[in-house]
Amino acid sequence: ANRLGQGGHVLSLLETCKVSFVRDMCFLFGYNEPVLCLLHESAKGGPTWPGRLRDARDTCGVKAFSINTVHKRFPKLLEKRDLPYDASAVHGVPGVVGRCIVLCRDYIVVLDHRTTHAVAVNMYAFTGFAQDVPVEKMPEPKGGDFHHTNMVQTARKNAFLVIPEVVPEIHKIAQNESAMNLDLTQCRLTWLGCFGEAAASGWADALLSLRNGQLVHMRVKLDAVPLRGVAASGTGAFKFRVCGSTSIPACVSPMGSALVFVGSTLGDSILVRCRVTCSSSSAAKGPGSDLETQNLLEDAEPDEGSESAGGAAGAGAKPADDETMLEEALFASKEKKALDTLALTVSDRLANFGSILDMVNIQIDPQRKEDQGIAACVGHGKHSAIAVLSQNLMYDKLLQVDLPNITFLKTVYLQTEAGATAAEAADSHHAYLILSTAVSTMVLETKEELELVTDKMNFVTDAPTLCAGNILSNSKIVQVYGGGVRVMSGAQVLQNISAEEMCAELKLTAPEVGEAVRIKAACICDPFVVLLMSEGTLFMLSGEEPQGPQGKVLSFGGKVRRNVAAVSTMRNDCAFFGTAEADLHLAFACDAAGTLEVLTLPDFSTVFQTGTVCQGHTKLVHRGGLATSDEGTGAAKREEKESPGSGESVVEIDCQVDKVTSDVWLSFMISDGFFYIYKLEGTGPAATSGCYFRRRDIMNEFLLKAGTSSSVPRKIVRIENVNSHSGYFVTGDKPFVVFLSKGQARIYSALRDGPITSFTPFHNVNCRRGFVFSTQTGVLNVCNLSQNLSTTYSWCAKVSHFVGGTVHKVAYSQEARVLAALVSKKVPYRPRKPEEGGGDAHATNVYAAQEAAIACQGVEEAYEVHLVSLDTFESLWSHTLGSGEVGLSISAVYIKNEVDQSVSSLVAVGTAVPRGEDYPCRGHVHLFKIEKQDIPNAEVGQPSVKWGAALVTSKDFRGAPGGGGVNVVSCLDGCLLAGIGMKILMFKWNGQHPPPTPPGYPDIPQLEQCGFFDSTLFAGSFATVKKFVLCGDRMKGIHFLRWLDSTNQNKVLQQLSHDYQKPPIHHVQFLIDGSTLTIMAVDMHGNLRIYAFDPADPLSLKGKRLLGRAIFHLGAKVSRVLR
Repeated sequence: ANRLGQGGHVLSLLETCKVSFVRDMCFLFGYNEPVLCLLHESAKGGPTWPGRLRDARDTCGVKAFSINTVHKRFPKLLEKRDLPYDASAVHGVPGVVGRCIVLCRDYIVVLDHRTTHAVAVNMYAFTGFAQDVPVEKMPEPKGGDFHHTNMVQTARKNAFLVIPEVVPEIHKIAQNESAMNLDLTQCRLTWLGCFGEAAASGWADALLSLRNGQLVHMRVKLDAVPLRGVAASGTGAFKFRVCGSTSIPACVSPMGSALVFVGSTLGDSILVRCRVTCSSSSAAKGPGSDLETQNLLEDAEPDEGSESAGGAAGAGAKPADDETMLEEALFASKEKKALDTLALTVSDRLANFGSILDMVNIQIDPQRKEDQGIAACVGHGKHSAIAVLSQNLMYDKLLQVDLPNITFLKTVYLQTEAGATAAEAADSHHAYLILSTAVSTMVLETKEELELVTDKMNFVTDAPTLCAGNILSNSKIVQVYGGGVRVMSGAQVLQNISAEEMCAELKLTAPEVGEAVRIKAACICDPFVVLLMSEGTLFMLSGEEPQGPQGKVLSFGGKVRRNVAAVSTMRNDCAFFGTAEADLHLAFACDAAGTLEVLTLPDFSTVFQTGTVCQGHTKLVHRGGLATSDEGTGAAKREEKESPGSGESVVEIDCQVDKVTSDVWLSFMISDGFFYIYKLEGTGPAATSGCYFRRRDIMNEFLLKAGTSSSVPRKIVRIENVNSHSGYFVTGDKPFVVFLSKGQARIYSALRDGPITSFTPFHNVNCRRGFVFSTQTGVLNVCNLSQNLSTTYSWCAKVSHFVGGTVHKVAYSQEARVLAALVSKKVPYRPRKPEEGGGDAHATNVYAAQEAAIACQGVEEAYEVHLVSLDTFESLWSHTLGSGEVGLSISAVYIKNEVDQSVSSLVAVGTAVPRGEDYPCRGHVHLFKIEKQDIPNAEVGQPSVKWGAALVTSKDFRGAPGGGGVNVVSCLDGCLLAGIGMKILMFKWNGQHPPPTPPGYPDIPQLEQCGFFDSTLFAGSFATVKKFVLCGDRMKGIHFLRWLDSTNQNKVLQQLSHDYQKPPIHHVQFLIDGSTLTIMAVDMHGNLRIYAFDPADPLSLKGKRLLGRAIFHLGAKVSRVLR
């Protein structure tokens, strides 16, 4: 590796080793020099494919050679030939010198320079019938003669017949484990270290991750050379056991002896902990039976009440506890654990949606047109979901009350009942909601309904409240206002401390004559109340249970700090900054110059100190040091660095500890509007000098611009356990929320209801773990976050897993505010339409074999059209497409009825019925009308109607020309636009019931073709605006069309321009900027292309050529483009 920087050494495998068509490679264990093992396909017999297995089937081989880069010598140490043609991977076996394992589709082969042994893992490894075909469930052939009927029955019977001419020679020595029924295509293997050293135990343990998501524990005996006929599991050299299921893997890699990373292209990659468990039940099973075989069923249904590995994996109905769901649903096995059984648990996962298959623009709030979002179908199979994404915080409003001029909100608890458990105390409801205006304070009691109880309570009501909270295990309520502090137990006043008493105790004087020293800010951290006076003095009141009726609850701490501008407190349960165990509370204070100090309570000892924080430096280190360089260009960094002393100061500071990861977060609000977030990093609590704060970048759009101010004061409000979410809420003209989780800070706009003046968490019977906020317009809102809300992504997301299916396409109906989705799921086998006689014999065999393959499985993939509620993600209505019909496209269209000239909002679905290359593909267009339908047997008080749909029109496309699958559907000028192969067809709709025609005339069709255009090869995407159409050809560029339907000329789709370079375009879209129309396209290589239609430019050849303006490489595959 050190020589790579000096040029390295390039080894030509073809010249030196005589190897070509390399499929995989690995290093072998046990050699002094690196030994590289290559899995390759021979140039003489291969490459081959299933169609020519009679001529060449054992075309792969293994060749290993030593690498000596000093003397440029590469001696060959191992060579094995005649391995199966479908060998895909090779791995070195740990603990044995020169041994490797080769993975094929039907075999696992272990070999070295002396021996070769294998195991067959499914029935296709041997000759004969691999599966039994249920011929009795299939319909009888019709429409043909006796020869046709006999041919169909023979093809069905022999659909799974494995003939000797295609079976590899390795089957003669293979151990029979075909009952496992494993398909090792795209299988991933990694060796496990949790069982100890392989050489010491005599076994090598590996984890197989199959392409259907199954995880299989495989044990390989290192000193065995089994012969054919040793078939019992546990008596040969291979043992298998199913130990769980996960998503479709892309890679599997060990991380130490106990951790395995399972990476997936779907985005749900996980870190798995492996451990060995023992059970006394193994003794009763007998020797060698600890690893039993089991059939792998990707979508096996679990027994009722059991924790099956594959059953609950596709549900994922509630993401409230993702870790528990993954651990129990994906990796819980219903089998009894035996001796040396591998147990898997999820340690962590990478938060990601997975692959986004399709998306559509939606309106989050119907009352606000600017509140837009995106609905996307993400994931695949078990992890498929519908996600609603927005840059604004999404919440559900439970109650709205008109209360103007609210500037402060805070909820407090009442004393916990005696004998309550810790869980009950933690889940206790808030008792009172304290509201403050600029001149007064109000109190609401928070039972089932909000009730004004200001007159019944003894809060200070003639002054605004600055801070409120609980001390002494929620038994006492503390109210802090400008003129003092009041302590209460319910409605009973226990103690009053005025600002004058504080000044006398601390010997404080006003900075100017005639001014009184008042309380500026306060923090309550049980049992302490930290107060900041208007002249900059910081001191503390300590709480304790009163001794007698006249006893004091709060007493002065005795120590003070001067010249403090902002302060915040937190609990110190993890002994941060090297503090002692007795220092359970910390205070973060900033002075007028912006210097940060971390103090322990109650002695006010400094454990961390840094220089000015107003400049937003990347790193804040101890003892006044600043980072010498600012890495990166964060969004929160100032555009222009200003010198210290330029007038900026810290006006708000808040700190918080993540209860899951124990991360310390610190936030600052600067006087000029900038907001900074820092995270404590370093060596941890062992030493103060190793700790430092690193800034986390946030989006600049939420910050104030230089020279501007906010009409609503900006305040930082701490969020704790709001539906399991924590972070900060920042009020102001442009309010926003910052969620802190798993070491990440996610920021979302909260401008949905305009400027927000105050905010507080809220928890009672009707609003569990919610929040309350007041707007500048004088409305108090009681809200809650949805259970399926996720704050781990850059956009705020509501994710609802679709049980039992994969969501492929999605459309949005604005009138009904529902999503129309194309979903595929497993359904029981449905007989296909019998083939008509008189066709080609080869096509007849293919047709019958396809049906037999589906009938043998007992289930098939069926496509359905679903209507999904945006509010509850409930499936309101569904329609199952025909047998063998595949949904390709779906779109919400506006179609004009040519009979009554009305415009209807419909859902158009394009489908295909593929039957292989021997039959022409058929297609359909289905039009559904969304309407309200009655709910049968609706309960009293429940809705009696819901949104549903009805099929109003269906058109079949078969034969040539114009036949085939409907790849894309859209609408243009009240007509239906469909892309079928290379053809772009326009249809006008004559209604569900067209008018009758005179006798002798053909009936008027529901969909009548009124225009067409032939693209170059394959019309794969549409974009429409007014009467213009943009068509992206999958292989031959862009076509820019115009629809002409004026009365003085024929209706026609006219081509205005196209791209002469003809790149393979997958997606197109219009970009509109005022009167400027720009064309955007994305090709199959991930390049974003910008075009212009400019007939005045000579290079455009009078407009016939689209002019390329820009190109940008995205580096990823694009699945959808929205405007």
